[in-house]
Amino acid sequence: MVDFRHESTNSQAATCSPNPLDLLDRCALLLSCLCTRRTETNQPVQAYILVGKGWHPAPVRAIAQTPDGYLWLGTEAGLYRFDGLRFIPWEPRFGGPITSSSVRSLLTARDGSLWIGFGSSGISHVVNGRLTNYSTKDGVPDGGILSLVEDKTGSIWAGGAYGFARFESGKWRLVGPELGFPAPGVQVLYVDRRGSLWVVTDGLDFGLSKDLVRRNTILTLASGTTHFAATGDAVGQVLMMAEAPGGGVWITDTSGGTVRPIKGQSAGKTAIAVGGESRGLLFDGASSLWIGLVEGGLRRVADLGNPTGFVVEQIKGGEGFSGALGYSAFKDREGDLWFGTGGAWSVFARTRLRLSPRARDWYPIS
Repeated sequence: MVDFRHESTNSQAATCSPNPLDLLDRCALLLSCLCTRRTETNQPVQAYILVGKGWHPAPVRAIAQTPDGYLWLGTEAGLYRFDGLRFIPWEPRFGGPITSSSVRSLLTARDGSLWIGFGSSGISHVVNGRLTNYSTKDGVPDGGILSLVEDKTGSIWAGGAYGFARFESGKWRLVGPELGFPAPGVQVLYVDRRGSLWVVTDGLDFGLSKDLVRRNTILTLASGTTHFAATGDAVGQVLMMAEAPGGGVWITDTSGGTVRPIKGQSAGKTAIAVGGESRGLLFDGASSLWIGLVEGGLRRVADLGNPTGFVVEQIKGGEGFSGALGYSAFKDREGDLWFGTGGAWSVFARTRLRLSPRARDWYPIS
C-alpha cells in the first residue's frame, strides 16, 4: 500500500484531494483510530477501523495488493481500490464490464495482474486496466469462486463448492480424477513456498473419520508432479490456510474450533483452541499468529515458540477490531496487517498515524 509515512510531518498536513468528506458521502467509509498494541519485535502497532457512514459496509471477503502499491478489497458490494487515502469503487478502463458485484476471492499474480473470483459465478482478469471475463462456457467452475492461487509454473487454480479448474496456456480446464482429485468441490486453495499446492476438498466423504462432520480431506500436489497425493487428514470446514515462517502449512479447523498444522506438517506442533469457530489465519513474524473468528472478534498467539504452552490473547469488537465476523486476513508489503470483517474492516499498522477530527488530514505521530 502507499506508505503513510511519506505524508507531511508537521501540523499542517497534506489535505486529501478530493475532499475526503465528499468521498465519505459517496463511499460511506471513515477511517478512525482505536488503540495501540505491540508486536513481538516491540514495534508500536496502531489499530484502525473502517465504519459505515449512512449505510452498513459490505463484508470484506478478500484483500490483495498489486505491485503499484494499491490495496484491493473484494466485498459483497463490489471491488474497491485503496491508495492510502481514498477508497474508490473500481471499474475497468477497457474491456469488461464487471459481471457481478459480489467478490469472493482475489489474487495478485507474479506478472502484476489481478484475478477476481465472484460469489455468483465467473472469474475476471485485470491487466493494465483492461478486464477480461471468463464464464462456465470458458471452463470456469460453476458457482462461487471461493479461492484463487498461482503455482510456480504460472498456472492459476480456482475452486469453489461446485468445481475446480486450472488456467494455463490461455485456457481454463476443469480438474478431476485424471489428476487424482475425486471431490466435486473445493473449500480453499494454498501454494506454499516450495511450490506445493494444497486443496481442502468439499462434497465427498473420504471415510477418514467416524465424525460425520469430518467428511472432507486435504490433498496436495507437489511442485513438478502431475497427480494429487493424500494427506490422510480428516477435516470438516476449513476456510483458510497459511504457512508458518519456519515451514509447515496450517489450517483454520473451523469445525473443531482450533487452528493447527496439516497432518504430517510442523512436527511437534499441536492444535490451538481459540474459543470459537476459526476463519482467518495470518502469521506475523517467527512466533506471532493472528486468528479471526466466525464470531467473537480476533485472537492473537504471540508465543508460538513457547515450550510451556500457548497464550491466546482475545481482541473483541470495540478493542481495535471492527466486528464479530472475521472474513479475511492479509499482510501487505510494509508488514501492516489487514482484517476484513462482517461489518467493515480493520488494520493493525506498525506506523503510528493519526486522523484529524474532521477526517481531512493524515500525519504521523512522532
